[in-house]
Amino acid sequence: MFFVKGMPPFGKQRTHHIHIVEHKSNYWQGRILLRDYLRTHPEDANRYAQLKLKLMKEHTLDREAYTDVKCDFVSSILKKAGFKEKVKR
Repeated sequence: MFFVKGMPPFGKQRTHHIHIVEHKSNYWQGRILLRDYLRTHPEDANRYAQLKLKLMKEHTLDREAYTDVKCDFVSSILKKAGFKEKVKR
């Protein structure tokens, strides 16, 4: 499940979003693995942060494009971390 705050008609732009996923599902496991990997690999964490800043500027009004490009990076990190499942948006 995905919840947002600030989207029209309740605001001008998204200010918050929350993902709720099934505990220990493949999606959950991938996100936890990504978090843990980035915590122990600061060079990749920095690359991810820089990518997100770049994409924020390039795709300010296109959340789908932002997410699509970011997904490629996340997939590459999860592959390095040994995640076997296909990454889904």
